[in-house]
Formats: sequence, C-alpha cells, structure tokens
Amino acid sequence: MMISLMADEGKFDELNFSNLKSPFDISALDLNLEALLDESVRINGKWYQKGDFIYQNIKIIDISQLGVWVEEEGEKLRLNLKRINHKVFID
Repeated sequence: MMISLMADEGKFDELNFSNLKSPFDISALDLNLEALLDESVRINGKWYQKGDFIYQNIKIIDISQLGVWVEEEGEKLRLNLKRINHKVFID
C-alpha cells in the first residue's frame, strides 16, 4: 500500500507500508534457534529452558529433538534447527 502525503511546500512524499509487519505477529519476530542440548535451547545467543520467556511475552512451551515450540498470546510457533555444517561451537 502506498500513501502520498503533501508537505508544507506542496511536495508529495510517498510512504510504502507493504513491508511492515505486525508487532503482534509472532512469526514476524527474528527467533534463531542455534542449539538444542538436553532440556536447554539456545535462541538468539541466550540459553533457555522450558517455561522461560524470550523477550517479555514469548514462552517456551516444549523442547524436543526436532525443535522448540514457543507461544505468544495463544499463537504457537515451532522453531527448527537448520543444519549448515557439522561443526558445533558452544559458548
């Protein structure tokens, strides 16, 4: 969606809203699952366990060998590991 706004000098500025994502949409967040280790997960450089909160409102509800389920206000999303190479680095 494009909207044109007229400035004081009579010029038009265009605003492009087509790339905006809802801040309430959990799938719009950049959650990067980096590691799974027993009942712990590393997401965006921090370690978490089941029941912990990522940010203020995203709760880790399940951890399995296949991935992690997170929930925000009833909306659930599964995070999966991406296999890039066989090297594993843990800080």
